[in-house]
This record gives sequence, C-alpha cells and structure tokens, in this order.
Amino acid sequence: MRRVRRPGTPAAAPPLALVLVLVVILAAGCGLPGGRPAGTPAPAGQEQGAADGGSDAGTPSTGQEPPAPEPSPPAGEPGGPPGFQLVGWLTGLDRPVQVVPVPGGTPGRYLVVEQAGRLLVVDGDAVRDQPALDLRGRIAARGEQGLLSVAFHPRYPEEPWLFASYTDAGGDTRVVRYAMDPEALRVDESGAVTLLSVDQPYANHNGGLILFGPDGLLYLGLGDGGSAGDPLGHGQNPDTLLATVLRLDVDGPLPPDPEVVAYGLRNPWRFSFDRGTGDLYIADVGQNAVEEVNLLPAGSGPLNFGWNAWEGSRRFSRTAPFSDVTFPIAEYTHDGGHCSITGGYVYRGRDIPALDGVYLFADYCSGVLWGLRRGAEGWIMEVLADTDLQPSAFGEDLDGEIFIIDHRGAVYRLEPGDTPVPESLRPAP
Repeated sequence: MRRVRRPGTPAAAPPLALVLVLVVILAAGCGLPGGRPAGTPAPAGQEQGAADGGSDAGTPSTGQEPPAPEPSPPAGEPGGPPGFQLVGWLTGLDRPVQVVPVPGGTPGRYLVVEQAGRLLVVDGDAVRDQPALDLRGRIAARGEQGLLSVAFHPRYPEEPWLFASYTDAGGDTRVVRYAMDPEALRVDESGAVTLLSVDQPYANHNGGLILFGPDGLLYLGLGDGGSAGDPLGHGQNPDTLLATVLRLDVDGPLPPDPEVVAYGLRNPWRFSFDRGTGDLYIADVGQNAVEEVNLLPAGSGPLNFGWNAWEGSRRFSRTAPFSDVTFPIAEYTHDGGHCSITGGYVYRGRDIPALDGVYLFADYCSGVLWGLRRGAEGWIMEVLADTDLQPSAFGEDLDGEIFIIDHRGAVYRLEPGDTPVPESLRPAP
C-alpha cells in the first residue's frame, strides 16, 4: 500500500530498516552510469542522453519524444549536399558530336548531330525515325571530318533558318544555310545557300563548330589546316582564315565577309559563350604535350593565342614569328593518359547551384571532367569526376543545364547528385 502525504503534512522520517534496504538496491543498480544495470532499457520518458552520458545528468524529463529531424534538402539544392551526377539520356547514336535545343514551339525538342552525316530529331526522350537532314554519302566523314555542327538563327522560328558546318566530299569546310520547317523539323535542301567555303590542305584539324554569339553573329572555329606542327605556318599568318575563330553577319549581304576575332589556334574543336558575361571560352587541342583553355573577354579581340610559336605556355617552334601572345587561363599536360581537350560551357543552370559560374570541360581520352573558376588570386582548376566516357562535346539546353556527349554513342545529363563539388569551385556565400 502506497502512503499518500496530505498537503501541508510534514513527511515522516523513514524507518532505519527501510533505509538499509534502499541502500542495498541502489548499490546493485550501478552497472551503468546513472544507476541502470547494463542491458536494461531506460524507463519511458527518461532522457536517453543522461543514461548514455550524452547530456547533463539531472535534466528533468518532459515525458515527450524529441521532434523528428527535418529531411535534408536534396543534393545540389540550397542547403543540401552540393553535388552532381551523370544520368544517361540517349543511346544507340553514331558518333554524336552536338546536341542543340530547338527554340520556340513545343518544349523538349532537340537536334543531335551525328558525325557520319545525320541530323536527328529528339522529342523528350525518343529519337524520331526520320532525320531532319541526312548528308551521308555526300560528305567526307572520316577521322575528324563529317557533319560537325548546326545552329539555329537567333530569331528562330520567326527566321526559319538552320546553319550547318561540315566537310564536303573534297574535305573542305563549308558553312551552309538551310530553311527548316518549325513544325515538322525537316530541312529543305532545295534552297541551300553556301555562306563560306575554306580549303583544307589536310584531313585533320578542321574545327567546325558554329554557334551564335550574344551579338547575333555566327561564330566558326577553324583549325590550322592539319598534319602536325602546323607545317604551312597558318597559326601566325594574318592572311589566312585557318587557325582562327571567325564571325559572320548572316543577316547582311550574302555571302558575308568573315571577320577574325581570335587566331594562333591549333584546333579550336569546341568553344562557347558564357551566357552570364558574354566571354568566349576556347578549348584548343594541343599537339603532343599541352591542352589549353583560352579566354576572349566580351568586347575584346582579335587576340593571338600563340600557336605554333607556343603550345599552351610552352615554347613550340623557335622559328615561328609571333607578337602580343595571350596565354591560356588553364592548361594540362598529357600525363595520366590525357590526349585531347573537349571544351564545354560555363554552368548557368539552376539545378546545381554549387556549379554556378564554373566552366566545365573534359579530356577525350581519359574521360576526366574538370571545373574552372576565376578566383580572387587567379584561375582555379579542379577535377570534378573521373568518368569512363569519351567526351566529344558538351551541350546546353535552353535553361542552361548541361549535357555531356560520349562519342561512342550516348548522351548524358548533368543532374543533382552525390558527387561533391570541390569547395574551391563553389560560389562565394
């Protein structure tokens, strides 16, 4: 029977025998700090921390369970793990080299350039059976040659023009304008207009990328004409269109007069504009030692990037004349299995905030993916991932999200994930 003390009644002193019994009980309960035998669960409502040494002893119990922690934001979201992952999107392609979003009209439509000569149409995740254009059998498509790039007019579909860059049957560079049906996404070859033809003395170093800049002009990259070491001296020759990045006004009289904005380039296979600043990033493939990233700031040019007097920041030809060389903002050597740089984009999407403002690029042989950011004391270059891809190009959708193209026949999306972005590449808080 339990005694109940009435309010206001002083407590009676316990009998001596009862005190002795309590002492024995307490002594037997010293298996764990806090007086609970090992393996005995804490009574309901008792704070676990006091028994396990995790909080101050003597803290009164509320008798309530602690609130469940809120779930962490997903990777790549503000407050969440700042990471990314590569997620497969398309497979079964024939040497893909470009992905281009279709502006206007139905969202989620893309063109995929196959180097062999087909221009495929993608709706969502499905490739149409009928290509938009098929040049197979009518162009040179061996090695570095082929259908290399397409670009929509900046005012498409109001101006229904599609521009294509390829090496013709004789191996020379051609830039052609086609009409393209905005609904069917089919090219009308009957009204094709050749905007530019450039003789190529060799079958490699064709460059070939075309894209429109923030100024509404069409930019084209051309290599030094090929072979090895620039035997014809195009890199430092002001009288050639080879070894350059050109721009063309496609809205004026046709054919347009090409304007050189950068020269001294060995093979500017892929370049891109930062949609946040307008700066032009040019990834130039090296000879046998150094791969480089060059920067043409918005509103500047023409700049000389040094080839073939220089390969990156290393002297290459001791006899080539040069002046006013602009050196790379980043470079890497062929150590570790690297062989050929593939330029990407400055990330300006919203899905992976930790990559905002980071220029992404990769190596064709090693599959290594790098990030590059301008820091307070210079450019910071870090490895982001060591992939098993053979990156031939990157792509950018209408929202600034990024694709990576595997030349062996697949396209991947860059999405939020668990691969961390190095602290040095993340935006300042």
